[in-house]
Amino acid sequence: QFKYPVVFMTNGGGCTEDAKAAQLAGWLDAPITADQVILSHTPMRALASRLGSLPVLVSGRGDLARVAASYGFTRAVTTEQLWHRLGPTATPFAPPPPAGAPPPTPAAQDAGTPPAPFAAVLVLNDPANWYVDAQLVVDVLGAHGVVAGGREAQHGGGRPVELYFSNPDLLWANEFPRPRLGQGAFAHMVLSLYRELTGCADLPFPVKFYGKPNPEPYRLAEQLLSAQAARILGQPAPGPAASEQEQPQRGPAPSPVHPAQAATSPHAPQIHSKHAPHSSKHSTPPAPASGLSHGQHPRPTATRHLSSIYAVGDNPAADVRGANAAGSPWVSVLVRTGVFCGPGPNCTKDAAAIAVDDVAGAVAAAMHRTRSLRWFSMR
Repeated sequence: QFKYPVVFMTNGGGCTEDAKAAQLAGWLDAPITADQVILSHTPMRALASRLGSLPVLVSGRGDLARVAASYGFTRAVTTEQLWHRLGPTATPFAPPPPAGAPPPTPAAQDAGTPPAPFAAVLVLNDPANWYVDAQLVVDVLGAHGVVAGGREAQHGGGRPVELYFSNPDLLWANEFPRPRLGQGAFAHMVLSLYRELTGCADLPFPVKFYGKPNPEPYRLAEQLLSAQAARILGQPAPGPAASEQEQPQRGPAPSPVHPAQAATSPHAPQIHSKHAPHSSKHSTPPAPASGLSHGQHPRPTATRHLSSIYAVGDNPAADVRGANAAGSPWVSVLVRTGVFCGPGPNCTKDAAAIAVDDVAGAVAAAMHRTRSLRWFSMR
């Protein structure tokens, strides 16, 4: 059992939070539940309150239909399903789509047609076939949600299609010796193609990025950690997370609990682990229109006071930048097990509060820091 509340936050996705929790539990041989998991697309769940009954196109790879349905999108169509429906002329340079893809739900059969144009495109994670997904997404964006609308639809007065990316990672690291292109690169490609094809320097539709280093996963993590702390002490859980309510405006920052109270309060130091061993790690140079401010993220008034939340990750541009922007009580911890491998002990552009070799060192450093703060406060 974990002695402290723990949340696993990743810029990966393509599965449900239940499935990821089961995977992490197998890796770590520890009980992990879905409310301890924040995937890159978990904050998109809040969009269902507004878009759930409207046709939406879902891009990426993995069990996308199940993810969209679990969030409340009742008329979601995946790019693979749309690929099947349109036939080979829609993507002439791609091989035939794989057989056996489940059809869209009956409520989504007409999605992307003039009577039921797509209201939004949700890129849940990195697509496997960039050509197919980029072609279909650009088609939908350029024709006001009508995938086969023709040239006349590009100049119509239909409602602009909203575009959401679950993370802005330009690069990510796996076992390959050099970082690989991520969803941020796909986003750059889609938006550059749209600008080139339409001649529009300014995008006529809204674009939003989720995932680290943006504020939504950090606000949600605070809420989940507070709820875990409340359960440990048998206290009432805090209210719903602001990120779950799609509320862009937030209240002032609460004052953190003094470190001297950490030993006996529910606000003992939290260890926020980015990944289990051998999982993928991501890198995040700024993507277009990410909306990330250079200051600290505004904070929700409903968040419980936490003395310290240690954000452990290997990516300075995502993990460290996001934790630093989140402000107190977040403490950024950089490990040298993925994207960051030097030079030097710490990143110079996005410097972490703590830099160590690995996750074990991060936990030891976090506990040492907390004990030191407690001792100093009692002097």
